Amino acid sequence: ARLLLWARAEVNAVDGLGATALHYAAGAGHHEVVKELLQAQADSTARDGQQQTPLHYAASGMSPDVVHALLASGGNPCALDAVNDTPLSIALQLRNHEVAMAMVKPPAAKENEATTSFQNSGQLEAVALAGELNNVVQ
Repeated sequence: ARLLLWARAEVNAVDGLGATALHYAAGAGHHEVVKELLQAQADSTARDGQQQTPLHYAASGMSPDVVHALLASGGNPCALDAVNDTPLSIALQLRNHEVAMAMVKPPAAKENEATTSFQNSGQLEAVALAGELNNVVQ
């Protein structure tokens, strides 16, 4: 990523699937790369061909730090993709509880409008009713 940024590559360039470097770094759990891309103005809300954001990709990773960085940059845990999955629903389907918890309860200093919107959307209650968060807390 540093080499691409040093060469002044377009930080939001997309591949044939519509994904950006941020999508791939988020999915791979590369926190430092995600931070560098975000500092270079990578779009944390960019959508690929399946309407997935980098936060959707991060849902399958194992890095709560990546989730926190994306949330702090405007990522939305309520964003629906082409099949109506949200980043949170993907994390829960994969039983990636640590990442799901990071989406539900980000560090207090890093809450943004999207996480507040999520907390007020009713999705948190739906998840709790499904029993998924009980598994996370235990």
